[in-house]
Amino acid sequence: MKKVMKQIGQAGTGMFLGLVFTPCAYALELDPSAWAPGFSLAEAPKAEKAGDTIIRLKEVGMFFLAIAIITCIIFFLIAITKLGAAGDDARARKMALQQIMASSIAIMILGGLTTILAFMWGFLRL
Repeated sequence: MKKVMKQIGQAGTGMFLGLVFTPCAYALELDPSAWAPGFSLAEAPKAEKAGDTIIRLKEVGMFFLAIAIITCIIFFLIAITKLGAAGDDARARKMALQQIMASSIAIMILGGLTTILAFMWGFLRL
């Protein structure tokens, strides 16, 4: 048990979420001191440190949205390829059109979310 705790302690030094083992239970522990360098709950919060945390969360959000949009575009292109390969098969053509509609709706929703978040981040001037 000590070996496992030692490995987790070394692996979780750069993370803000840690796994805590007690004799009878397992728990997740949130450590905000790893969000931004120098951030501590013992000190009074400062605007600069909060700004650093928001910037890091912005980067995570941008990464997530970029991956999601790229994935939707890939599915959109696959569906267009299926539509071209369907030929005279009405059922395959119908399925391909449904996939095109679903992926294009997902792209529009993610694009709208990106626009809203861009305005919010611009409002925060980050």
